[in-house]
Amino acid sequence: MNRTQLFSTSQESGPLYNALLTGIKVILLGYVLSFFALSFIAVPQADDWCFASTARYAGMLDGLVFWYLNWTGIYTTTAVLSTPIFATNIHVGVPIVSVFCFLLTIGSVYFLAFSVTKEHSDSSVLTLFGVSTFLANMPDASQGYYWVSSAASYLVSLSLFALSIALILEIESCKSKPIIRKILLVAVCFLLPGAHGAIGVAATGGYLLYVFLLYLIDRKLSKSVALAAFSSMVGTLIVVASPGNAARLGNHADKGSLFDTLYSTLQYSIAYGAHWMLEPSVWAAVACLCSLFFARSNSWLTGAERKKFLVAITSGLAIIFALIGLPLWAIGAVPNRLMNFAYFVFLLVLFSLVLGAVYRDTQGSKILGALVSRPFFIVANFMFVLSLFASHNFQALTNDLALAQAFLKEAEYRRAELARAESSKENPIRIERYSTPVKLLVFQKGDLEPESDWFANKCAAEYYNVQSIIGT
Repeated sequence: MNRTQLFSTSQESGPLYNALLTGIKVILLGYVLSFFALSFIAVPQADDWCFASTARYAGMLDGLVFWYLNWTGIYTTTAVLSTPIFATNIHVGVPIVSVFCFLLTIGSVYFLAFSVTKEHSDSSVLTLFGVSTFLANMPDASQGYYWVSSAASYLVSLSLFALSIALILEIESCKSKPIIRKILLVAVCFLLPGAHGAIGVAATGGYLLYVFLLYLIDRKLSKSVALAAFSSMVGTLIVVASPGNAARLGNHADKGSLFDTLYSTLQYSIAYGAHWMLEPSVWAAVACLCSLFFARSNSWLTGAERKKFLVAITSGLAIIFALIGLPLWAIGAVPNRLMNFAYFVFLLVLFSLVLGAVYRDTQGSKILGALVSRPFFIVANFMFVLSLFASHNFQALTNDLALAQAFLKEAEYRRAELARAESSKENPIRIERYSTPVKLLVFQKGDLEPESDWFANKCAAEYYNVQSIIGT
């Protein structure tokens, strides 16, 4: 066996290439699991207390009605946070929902990858590269995965969006009548705006743009995407019609003029886009994926299917713009946790455009042929792994893992103190704030505050049926 055969990246891959690929998959799996580990020690914060208190004393159904009428119309998230486990034991419910959201994210990305590649091995590679890149530079990991009410809203909507795209691809590429897939698509797209209203509006716009672009290309209407758009639009109207929206949005900054909103949206779009484009891990991931897939012609959608895939993901550009513009219009600001979702869509757009645009037979091209060469493959993977471990989120992760034991002791002590408070005559109940300097598990203003009238303190007091709680 010569050196070329040893490092071959064709379907008849050489043993050393397979060993390197297995090694990178193991490293990326470990990287993802490291973030996943923190989900098991997530603690109640901010809105978690409020949803749990309502679930405990009003029940799940009445809780859904209460939140819809008084605060928010996002019915999917409210349902997740009104489950009996929150009513009976919020300290157990928070880690369970955190784990659920993390697994749902990974599973939905894998299903999307599989709908594109149709190969389990390639799908696992795409999933690990995509999820690892997302975790490395998501704008606000603490509010994305480890604050449960936020995770349920943003990660569930992210997962539902990925599932909807995957189902559209499955339906468009299936010659038979996939009734079950269409039913699932309608259900997923209905639940999407119920997870987060702004994301539902943005996704609906993306679906409609997809219908329009696909009609220009094929001169026919895509019934599956039309179903997705209609179902998402119905769900969005339900969210928008919520009487509670006025109270919630009334607490935020005044809205500016239309010109100010458009100008601010453009500024945010350029700023965030430039930041993401400068992330080393993003381009290192692109280089690695190119080296892995350029020479594997049967592992990618071909012809019309690839065209539809590119049109679908390109519609994500409209989604990113809407995700930035809608909060600016509604509250005068763009929360970083919403940018977590926009960043995910950005990665889908970039990966699909780069891979789709340069996907050619590499045999006749020296430039493209170099992308599947031994040196490029080794260097690209080395740079990718290096950029992942050098990222800010990973540094924060290592800090939290190192402090996990101390943090767990504090969390257990707080749980015991809160349980004791139910039978205590003290007023106010004094609960020590977390002193362990974790960066991802507790976010700013998420803990109990020294002021008893802080909303999280009030909801925690209601949950334990005491007069008031203050953080000391």
